[in-house]
Amino acid sequence: MTRALTALAALALVASPALAQQSKLDQAYAKALEQVAKGRPEDAVKTMTKAAAENGAEGQMALARLQERLGNLDEAQAAYTQARGSAQGAAKGEILAAIANFTLRRGTATFSVRRQAEKR
Repeated sequence: MTRALTALAALALVASPALAQQSKLDQAYAKALEQVAKGRPEDAVKTMTKAAAENGAEGQMALARLQERLGNLDEAQAAYTQARGSAQGAAKGEILAAIANFTLRRGTATFSVRRQAEKR
């Protein structure tokens, strides 16, 4: 019993720093949200644009979410499109789902389904 508790405590001690660390992209997104809250959306977009350039498709998705949150729908669409172009593997499915969801919020369901079918 004490061995199991000792092993569990050791595992928790080793795993806690890894769980506490955020990725640079997550940190940049949090910083951008703080800048938006302070009334500096232009700085937030600059922060996320820089982070997106360094993080590929995942970064473009974060930039698109920020642009969408700010109401810059055309810029959000451009970021989603760029994310789709650079996505590989399993991430491509997540990106296509996010784009379909975005398109649904912007237009009709029929338009969204047709648009995604055309892009394949």
